[in-house]
Amino acid sequence: MPNKLKNLNITKVDLVPEGANPDAFVTMYKSKTPIRKSGEAESFADKLKDIKLDDVVRQIWQYTESLSSSLISILRDDNIIQSDIERMGAKGIMKFRQNKSKVIAEQMFIHQNKTFAQQYFKKGVWGTDLTGGTSASSSSTDFVSFDNDNSSPIKFIGDCITEIKRTTGRKPNKLGLGQRVFDALINHPDVMNRVIYGGNTASPAMVTTKSLAAILGVDEVVVFDAIWNSANLGEEENTGFICDENAMLLAYATSTPMIDEPTAGYTFRWDMGTKNILPIIEWEGDEGTYSNYIGGMIAQDMEIVCKDLGFYFQNAVTPKN
Repeated sequence: MPNKLKNLNITKVDLVPEGANPDAFVTMYKSKTPIRKSGEAESFADKLKDIKLDDVVRQIWQYTESLSSSLISILRDDNIIQSDIERMGAKGIMKFRQNKSKVIAEQMFIHQNKTFAQQYFKKGVWGTDLTGGTSASSSSTDFVSFDNDNSSPIKFIGDCITEIKRTTGRKPNKLGLGQRVFDALINHPDVMNRVIYGGNTASPAMVTTKSLAAILGVDEVVVFDAIWNSANLGEEENTGFICDENAMLLAYATSTPMIDEPTAGYTFRWDMGTKNILPIIEWEGDEGTYSNYIGGMIAQDMEIVCKDLGFYFQNAVTPKN
């Protein structure tokens, strides 16, 4: 049993020399009741461990509190909840919502073009159908195809505009071209001669849709150049233009749609109460899957209103073999 130290006065404290046992226990008595019993005293090494552990605990709580605050701020951010289409600072490949939304919009665009091509960019639906060929004198052709050197596209289209205006009272203002028809027109000598002297070395003369519209006497020229892959899943791809690349449509489309206003056709769309004709929506997957679904909706119907306000031109250029 250790001896008691009475009336102990400490006058000097020296550092423990190197090699001393750091796990040694020192028992001190203040009275008959010991402060610590033998074997229960805390060593210097244990105290260091406790201090380091306390530092780790404090850091964990700091990180937890910071993360909690960030999550709360995200949940309260209406912009993030309603439209998290783009991740701030993320590389293009990491913008998942933006990329998927673009794919959905492209698929809807393809769907609309297919509907138009299958139902309205063809013979038998408009007031007049005209067919091109190598000679206008043939019983099966009405004009010379525009890729033929003997053709006169500016005069011919002008005559058709006048005919629609004479019979309906409306001057056609829209010209829809298949891709190969557009290519033939911008390289046709009659068209090139209208712009050839308007260029210079710094800005060479070019035939654009805007300049072509001015030359042909319409407000707008639209090139039907949408492309899709018609192959079934697992088959070799078969890409091509959705609309007939050899055809053309001349029509009048009003700029002020109303019930009593004549026009070639209308596209009726319902916004489904969203005030957006092409809403992109997102919703969470099953709980625990950490997945999100992105989809799009469109509700529309295309209808011909006045078929006499449209001329359809088949084989405006010679089809490829």
